[in-house]
Amino acid sequence: MTEYDSIFLYSGLKINPEREELISQLPVDKSNFVKRIIRLLENLIEKVGRLISLLSLALVVVICADVLMRYLFNFTKIWVIELETYFFTFLFLWGSAYAFKHDKHVRVDVFYQRFSKKTQAWINLIGALFLLLPWCVVVMMVSWPYLFMSWKISETSAQAGGLGNLFLLKGSIFTGFFFLLLQALVSVFRSIQVIIDKKPQAESLA
Repeated sequence: MTEYDSIFLYSGLKINPEREELISQLPVDKSNFVKRIIRLLENLIEKVGRLISLLSLALVVVICADVLMRYLFNFTKIWVIELETYFFTFLFLWGSAYAFKHDKHVRVDVFYQRFSKKTQAWINLIGALFLLLPWCVVVMMVSWPYLFMSWKISETSAQAGGLGNLFLLKGSIFTGFFFLLLQALVSVFRSIQVIIDKKPQAESLA
C-alpha cells in the first residue's frame, strides 16, 4: 500500500476498485519488518565471515613462506611476521560474529543441550542482554579513541621495515566487536521469538 492509498482510505475517498481489492488481499504482519532486518544482518555477517575465511588460506601461505625463508635461506622480513599478525587478528576478530551465527563459539554444553528450546532461548537472551551486548559496547567505546589516534597520526610499525597503516590492525578491534554486536542483536530477536512462540522452531525466522 502506498502513502497515497493510505490517505484515500483514511479520508474515506473512493479509490480504484481493483486496486482496493489487491490492497485488501495483502497480508498484514507487523513482524515482517523485524524479520527483514534480521535477515539483512545475518546476510551481512555471512558474507563478511565467508570473505574473512579466505584469510585462513592466506595465513597458511604466509607462514609457510616465512618458515621456508627462515630454515632454507636463514633470513626473514619484519613485514612478513607482522602480516601474519594482521591476518590472524582479522580472522579472529572479524570471524567471531560468523562463528557465533553458526553456533561454533565456545559453550559449556554439559547442561545446555538437555534443556528445552525455550529454556535455551532464555539462556541465550539473558547472556546476550547482560553479558555479550554490554561487553561489545564497552570494547567499542574503549577501542574507538585507540583507533582514531592511530589514524590521526598515521601510525606505522615501531620496527624498521614493518607495515604501515597500523590503524587497520587497531581498527579491527572496533569493527570486529561491531559485527559481533550485530549478531548479538539477531540472537536477542531470535530468542524472543522462540520464547513467545507456542511451537518454537530453530529456524522460525527463515
